[in-house]
Amino acid sequence: MERELTVQEKSLIRKKVQEKYVRVAKSPEECFNFPTGKEGLEKQGYLDILRDFPEPILESFCGVGNPFSAGSIEQGEAILDIGCGSGFDAFVASRMTGPQGQVIGIDVSPEMIAKAKKHLAFLGLSNVSFEVGGAEALPFED
Repeated sequence: MERELTVQEKSLIRKKVQEKYVRVAKSPEECFNFPTGKEGLEKQGYLDILRDFPEPILESFCGVGNPFSAGSIEQGEAILDIGCGSGFDAFVASRMTGPQGQVIGIDVSPEMIAKAKKHLAFLGLSNVSFEVGGAEALPFED
């Protein structure tokens, strides 16, 4: 039988994850043992869309998978990107949903959300927003 985590243990895990992603927001390439930035995007199969984004946004990528390889997103859909980091997947999803769709990215790290919002301002997308939040207590109605 598995033991339930205590409130203190959950709090410590959250704190450690947040601390890690403060460092990632500043320098993703120094925080992981897997390719980040443009190299990480290429290895995960994002080849067709790399030309659509400027270098600073590509270089901030530190994802561990390509969610778009699992299926398509349709025009007009609402998408929630949990653990959005600096926002790259939210920006890709934004293009897929079109202007009538909506994409919301959440991340537990305020620093990553700040970086995502900076990228969003640069791109000028109107159907994307970012909020600080965690997967275990989504700040949205069902």
